[in-house]
Amino acid sequence: MRTASNAAARLERAVHSAVNTYYRLEHGNRQVIRIERIEVKEGSQALIKVG
Repeated sequence: MRTASNAAARLERAVHSAVNTYYRLEHGNRQVIRIERIEVKEGSQALIKVG
């Protein structure tokens, strides 16, 4: 029983890894950064680049 559960866990990790690889190949390996708060104080400068 223990060997079967170990094999199932290894199979699950392999499938998960394959799905992640496929997704990265199809959609690119992009990361999304969400900015929740920006503070620009008087006398300072801010540079915002989009794209």
